[in-house]
Amino acid sequence: MGAAAEKEMRENQEGTAPDEGGASRDQDKRAKRRFRGEVYIVRERCKGCGFCVEFCPNQSLALDEAFNSKGYHPPVVVDLDSCNGCDLCGLYCPDFAIHGVRRKTKEKRDEG
Repeated sequence: MGAAAEKEMRENQEGTAPDEGGASRDQDKRAKRRFRGEVYIVRERCKGCGFCVEFCPNQSLALDEAFNSKGYHPPVVVDLDSCNGCDLCGLYCPDFAIHGVRRKTKEKRDEG
């Protein structure tokens, strides 16, 4: 299989082919996905290392501009709709200050 074919196959699997309106496809994928995520953050336990933000595959987190009582910038959720509850944030957190939970979404069935 050639490099071009592999790239096309990868883009089709990811749903982000550049010439086919990748942004609208991502929105459609979010609407149809089976899992939603919830993130729980213990602000006072965080030391602001940023591992959770760096390793979030959906860029759902960012470091807050405000400080916690220890003087660190804890994470905040900036895009809850993109979170799928994979819990990579919790796995990488050295202080156990954050964790993600995956919730199954209720799928709407066509009645007709």
